[in-house]
Amino acid sequence: MGFSSSAATGILLVAALISMSMYVPAVMDSKTEQASALDRVEDSIADTENTELTVTMVACSNPVEIEAMNTGSTSWVISDTEVLVDGSYLTSGSYETVVGSNPDQSLVMPGETLTVTAPEETAEQTKLITPFGVAGTDSCT
Repeated sequence: MGFSSSAATGILLVAALISMSMYVPAVMDSKTEQASALDRVEDSIADTENTELTVTMVACSNPVEIEAMNTGSTSWVISDTEVLVDGSYLTSGSYETVVGSNPDQSLVMPGETLTVTAPEETAEQTKLITPFGVAGTDSCT
């Protein structure tokens, strides 16, 4: 074994070290991102399980009005709440919302009642959907 064998072995070891120095950080970053994504999914599942919505009243004509109480332990943002009247999606600017007696409140806390007043004249079915996918439905028939 001469110098060429030692040099070849040294070159291979240096190449292995360089390749591992590039591989390990990439794997560590992907594992960190994966763990972060799993944490977000777990938080979302917990929020969904802790969200409850009870439709307490629906006025089906002139105008359509929906009252729903947050009976869960999570709060949600009103602008992320979706409203359907007879299967038609209402954009967030097309209806008025009031939490309790405060029209300026943007968050529905546990135990509070959200009132949605839609511009439609009549309705047969209404649905409120929270940002967590929990829905409250009521029919007028």
